[in-house]
Amino acid sequence: MHIQQDLQQIGIQTKIQTLTFNTALQKFLARRDWECYIGYLKSEMVEPNLVALFWTSKGSFHMFNQGYSSQKLPIVGWKATEWEQEIDRLF
Repeated sequence: MHIQQDLQQIGIQTKIQTLTFNTALQKFLARRDWECYIGYLKSEMVEPNLVALFWTSKGSFHMFNQGYSSQKLPIVGWKATEWEQEIDRLF
């Protein structure tokens, strides 16, 4: 748990929680029940459009600066950042 030790050195207390993939999807996307996420998804896909759901600002698996979801009310004032808009344009 190097990340936990590194953060502790600068005064940040962490609680590491390992989740199954399905539980993580529920917490991140459906309930938005999370404060910080450190992780990765491994893929051997080389076609960029197959992973657009991760990178585009309205993608169903967009993990940062999340806009509103279909199950929730719109977030007042939410907008995609300039760099997210550029990614959207590229896709």
